[in-house]
Amino acid sequence: TRIMISWGLCSALCALSSSPLQFYFFRFLLGLAEAGFFPGIILYLTYWYPSAYRARTVALFMMAIAFAGVIGSPVSGWILESAQDFSFGKPWQWLFVIEGLPTVLLGIFIPFLLTDRPESATWLTDSEKQEIAQAIQVDNQNKLSASGNEKPTWHALRVPLFWACVLIYFSFILGLYSISFWMPQIIETRITNDKILIGWNALFLTALCKASAALKNEEYIKADLLEVYSDDDKRRLMNTVNVNWNILNNNDSSESCAPKISIRCNVDDENREGVIP
Repeated sequence: TRIMISWGLCSALCALSSSPLQFYFFRFLLGLAEAGFFPGIILYLTYWYPSAYRARTVALFMMAIAFAGVIGSPVSGWILESAQDFSFGKPWQWLFVIEGLPTVLLGIFIPFLLTDRPESATWLTDSEKQEIAQAIQVDNQNKLSASGNEKPTWHALRVPLFWACVLIYFSFILGLYSISFWMPQIIETRITNDKILIGWNALFLTALCKASAALKNEEYIKADLLEVYSDDDKRRLMNTVNVNWNILNNNDSSESCAPKISIRCNVDDENREGVIP
């Protein structure tokens, strides 16, 4: 609730910006407000789903990013176009207000829509609650039995594979946000000044980029289905590294889309620690 309300308020406050520095300040506050949302959702899912179903559940949650773009791009273009007729305020200011305040309302209603744990859900039967509770309990017991082999969190900083994953994710996010932030301006400069058409073109071009990448590299397609496979395979680290590394290192060879540098991961039943040969 706190995250959603503060997130929406900070987004709406961006409308008060009168200089680039002020906008950076409000955008920084927005980042602080939303920082706990993603890890909070991941933690919340652990209260409802055991690890055997965790990857596919997270995958469904991550799909919301794509759907948000599908809905958000045309809607944002429509707001910018419609707000030009408003008697006060600029269209971009109305964009922040109109899209920020619904988040505040959602944050207010969250306690009435979601329950912390299955035991509190009124829409579950007693047998369903018991089944979920038992699955979560078994999952937690398995974690405790394996805790003797765990190493301190800082130990990950000494594993080369950890930094390889950081580089892969950083590169992915860099490309993702570059497209998200600059695509509308590129469209306005090269294609059209109509705000509604800019929204639809942004949606189309983003989908085209992803589709072309998928057609060029079959590993990109596998990435969308990998979450379900990793639940069954139980080798999440190995699968994630291999697929993402293949995507980043895709070459133009018609014979193979294999990476130029391979990453191998030693995985056993007790200790999962990656090494780069």
